Amino acid sequence: MKDLITIGQIELDGQEVNSVNSRDIHKELGLNSDFSTWIKKQLELFVEDVDYITLTKKVERQILIEYILTLDTAKHIAMIQRNEKGMEIRQRFIDYENNNKPKTLTKLETLKLAIESEEKYQAQLGVNKLLVNKIDTISEKAKALTDEISNLDEARTHYAGEDQSILIGEFAKSIFDFKALRIGPNNIFKVLNDMGYLFKRNNKWLPHQRFQDQDLFVVRPVTYDHPHTGKPQVTTQTEITTKGIETLPAKIIAFVKEERKRIYG
Repeated sequence: MKDLITIGQIELDGQEVNSVNSRDIHKELGLNSDFSTWIKKQLELFVEDVDYITLTKKVERQILIEYILTLDTAKHIAMIQRNEKGMEIRQRFIDYENNNKPKTLTKLETLKLAIESEEKYQAQLGVNKLLVNKIDTISEKAKALTDEISNLDEARTHYAGEDQSILIGEFAKSIFDFKALRIGPNNIFKVLNDMGYLFKRNNKWLPHQRFQDQDLFVVRPVTYDHPHTGKPQVTTQTEITTKGIETLPAKIIAFVKEERKRIYG
């Protein structure tokens, strides 16, 4: 039997994620219920622009709303059908993910491993003896902060002199996710918005012009094939520059710590 469900990609928070059209799932399940009523009930506990997006299209004078789900959302909806067909669809999604896992480390993943390896190497050689002595005399909170600053200095050194830019979500994942202070890809855009660097327009995060002029961010055009029509589409994505990588981490850490102190005391 031909698989009616096509797995494509959508852009969320500046990153491409696997997706499916919920209308295809409804058809494959063989349901006789009204699609619109069914999908709205399925998505009651999910968040738009996080777990799914909506698209509108005109078909013979009728406006249709398409609900495009992330693959994780689609797996959950297939599972809660509690029937053999739903479990079969869910397993197909799992098989797709297993067969399409990246086989090599990205540059940023390699950077993370290199930073962690360098920390262990320096500790073994006693290069940071003075730092270790200070850490032994201060509180655990000060120790965690010193480690963060040391790691960020190594990351900035790695990027120094390279003319490049990276996605903001990847920047947050590589620099902050494995530190005591966690600022992951899902939070970094809000933090930069609260700090006044970014604003949101048409569901996209964009830098204010003065920060582009300061060479902290760059907005690049990106071409991709539409997951359902296959036609080339042009969008934009905001990236952080080498200068931004070098200058912003310390400011972000200070801002987040102050905000958490203000909220939690």
